[in-house]
Amino acid sequence: MRLNEWIKVAVATLAIGLVGLAWAETPDEVVANRKATMKSMDEIGHAFDDAVANEADVTALAPQATKLAELGHDIPAMFPPGTETAGKTRAWPEVWRDRAGFARAAAQFAADSPRLATLAAAGDKDGFASQWDTVGNECGSCHRSFKRR
Repeated sequence: MRLNEWIKVAVATLAIGLVGLAWAETPDEVVANRKATMKSMDEIGHAFDDAVANEADVTALAPQATKLAELGHDIPAMFPPGTETAGKTRAWPEVWRDRAGFARAAAQFAADSPRLATLAAAGDKDGFASQWDTVGNECGSCHRSFKRR
């Protein structure tokens, strides 16, 4: 490569790096986004609770179940180092101290939640209710261990 080509590559690399820095979230933004995501997961959970309690048709819940399963895989990444004291987080310090335990809890949720979408799409009310009992208990267990009330 000639010198001017190297300069172009260097400038392009620097520009990409600067754009990345401009898009980087602050710890407070990470916490705000995390809280918004957890709130949406909570709203989905309440919809599931209502459907199960009312023995409603669960077919319409398939998209929400799919979304919950997708978000489940993202849980550990929503708690990066440096966000322990940012914003008004209600996450316990154990999220960062017991990272392996937190990751295990999130992995279990992520493994069990996709079945909700399958059961909902099939219209299997009883199967959905049973699986939601499992997944909902996993939510509660994680919150008892890793979230301030």
